[in-house]
Amino acid sequence: MQKIILILILMTLFPAAAEEINPKEITSSKIFMEISGKIHITEGVNEITYSQTFPLEDANQKILSFDSIPESSIITDEKGNREIAFTWVLPRNSHEYENVLYYKINMEVEKKSFPVIFEKLNDTREYLKNDNNITRWNNEIKTRAAELTNSDNDLINAAEMSFWIHENVVYDLNYSDTEKDASWVFENRKGVCDELSRLLISMARSQDIPARDVAGLVYNGEEWNAHAWAEIYYDNRWISFDPTYNEMGFVDGAHIVFSRDANNALIRENIQWTGSVAGDLKGKWEDAEKMGEKVKGKTNEGVYNEKNEKIKFLKINKTKILDANLVFNDSEVGENTLINATLELKNLINSPVIGTYDVFSVDEISHLPGDKIFYMEPYSRKNLTLNFAVLKMKNKNLKYFLPVIVKTFPYAAAESELSVDPGIITGVKIIIGSEFKVEADIKNLNPAEREYNVSVCIKSNTKDYSNCTAKILNVSGNSNETPEFLFKIPDGNYTLYIKASSGESFNEFTRNVSINRKIKIPEEFVEIPYTGRLRAEEFFIIIFLLMTIIGICLLKKI
Repeated sequence: MQKIILILILMTLFPAAAEEINPKEITSSKIFMEISGKIHITEGVNEITYSQTFPLEDANQKILSFDSIPESSIITDEKGNREIAFTWVLPRNSHEYENVLYYKINMEVEKKSFPVIFEKLNDTREYLKNDNNITRWNNEIKTRAAELTNSDNDLINAAEMSFWIHENVVYDLNYSDTEKDASWVFENRKGVCDELSRLLISMARSQDIPARDVAGLVYNGEEWNAHAWAEIYYDNRWISFDPTYNEMGFVDGAHIVFSRDANNALIRENIQWTGSVAGDLKGKWEDAEKMGEKVKGKTNEGVYNEKNEKIKFLKINKTKILDANLVFNDSEVGENTLINATLELKNLINSPVIGTYDVFSVDEISHLPGDKIFYMEPYSRKNLTLNFAVLKMKNKNLKYFLPVIVKTFPYAAAESELSVDPGIITGVKIIIGSEFKVEADIKNLNPAEREYNVSVCIKSNTKDYSNCTAKILNVSGNSNETPEFLFKIPDGNYTLYIKASSGESFNEFTRNVSINRKIKIPEEFVEIPYTGRLRAEEFFIIIFLLMTIIGICLLKKI
């Protein structure tokens, strides 16, 4: 999050939080925050006040404990946002003038994803206005939002807009120190969390959906950062949406709220003082008082703040909200084919759930675009159809076992394994009599009927002789066909070639055959062997080893 006056000089995660934590799994948490600092002042300052934004309390966020050194006061403004303030009155003309002032804040905060915030608003116009430069919508924003909002349920409409922003606006840290309005973000499709949040507010208001801005801290899986997200007013409740992290309906239990505003929520840090010099930190105020006079432009005259913040989790809860199971409609398929899977979901809580999902797979399986938003009533079940394209396999002689993982928000994970057999020829039967007969077992592992071109060639190893024939087969889905091929050839040594193809998929078989009709040769059936079984994770191991070798070589060169 950018443009906040609070500069997070140092955020240290205590060792207790160093373990790997997936924030999307957190439904509630208790965290400990220690904020300390040193305010450096110049001689001549008689009274100085330091203040910063203080976490809010509501239905799902509580301050469990709090203390400060020195004593402090909590100030609440007309919008309900809070600041903690320290004031020092310094002796005049003292020979022991203090030029460093120390402060420290300790607090425990409890955050829950549920319940959502209930608030009966008699007038929502403040959250629908289109008169703020940052969140103002134009015709282009309104048109795109209208295309996304086709449901009678504004919760689903908000989710569609939030998901569109997540997918189409690039998170770009180059804009962390700038402030771009919604129209610019919509046109340029980039920004950071502030821009994404305010574009959602703009799009929602263009469709008469009240919305507001939220500022706070978030744990991203590695560290705590300042962050912004949005809240949508629906059914007398404020519902959280975070387009940056693709969370909708609520946010995970590692989102700590510091302030809310109709357009531009901020985390502030202010210093103001009076004395023989006057000014402010970072020049926030236009004017500063000096002995009862208004003096303009007096800033940073020897006064600055060194700040340190430490945050750690004291407790994490991972209440299961969804059950998820992934089932492929066919247990085994061929390459270059389409396959469906069913994502079976079950809502485990007494609350409606709106969510989304992401698919993770290896390169050989491509998840095809589809609607990723789902809505579920309390304790309900829902089946989603996911479509995949199985691509061309690298090796025709290997059977692949490829994992596919689906992760949802609210958090659930489902994993399934798809067996992919790129082979077409599964067996060859050779019968030597008055004629040379070849039966090729052709397999179609795809769910739909396919046309196969099967060609068989017999070539002499000693004479200039070859004979080829071909057939076109229509093989039903998930079935086999066994065409026969007859050749009238003399005794001798031959090489048998068989090739079966369908589109870009093909399979070949080669075998040396010796024909001597004086010797009775039994019928021979050759089952096409696999040279091995390859699982997807072996690709990752090979890639890792290659990268390691390359890295070692580069280091040696350096």
